Amino acid sequence: MTFCKRPRSFVNGFSIYPRPLFPRRNRFAGKSALSVLYCIADPKAESTGNFNPSLFNTYPMRLYMRLLRVIMCALLRGRNLYISEPSILHFIVMPWDCVFRRAGNDRYHAFMDLGRIDLMIRMGGWNALALQRLQPFVLTAHIQYRHSLQMFQRFVLQTRLTHWDNKFFWMEHVFKCGNRIMATAISRNGFTLNDRIVPTEAVFLLLNGEKVSSLYPLKSISIIHAIESLLRGLKFI
Repeated sequence: MTFCKRPRSFVNGFSIYPRPLFPRRNRFAGKSALSVLYCIADPKAESTGNFNPSLFNTYPMRLYMRLLRVIMCALLRGRNLYISEPSILHFIVMPWDCVFRRAGNDRYHAFMDLGRIDLMIRMGGWNALALQRLQPFVLTAHIQYRHSLQMFQRFVLQTRLTHWDNKFFWMEHVFKCGNRIMATAISRNGFTLNDRIVPTEAVFLLLNGEKVSSLYPLKSISIIHAIESLLRGLKFI
């Protein structure tokens, strides 16, 4: 029995085969797109035999493309917002944002993250976020849903800084379609550096030292603190 040899060429002393004689089987052949993505996300699951394509549904689809667009547009605009002025972003509800043709509850919080990032960069916070390597975080968020955002519906998100104390900032978020308010929210935010909370005074120094008084009356601030105290006291029954 004779075997035919594959032609080969030599480049700088190394033998190079133009193509394999017997093509290697594609390990993704016959699998669905979700299965392929799951294999990429968790290669060990395929090698150990514990592959379950339905588990891929637990991987949340992040807003990476929107995040990139928000950061690039904010950097191109430069520092053009005063500390009491709102950030205004325009979005469209896409199919992957929806649950039964309506925007999922988690998407509102993801859009709020984009509003906070745009507000901080346009107030001059790129120095704090990128150069000083401060890590922003959200401590609490209270949201009131009024009307559902439908698939392919355009809406506007307005975000502004309303109140602060020695450690935290409070931001207001308003979702609007035209003149109709779809949802409103208030979030309590802060920054950490080396796992320690950065005082607001230090953050204001990074924002060129600008600081104004709170936009909320003391009565409203006391109500917000009371709600947060109630949430801290909740325990499992």
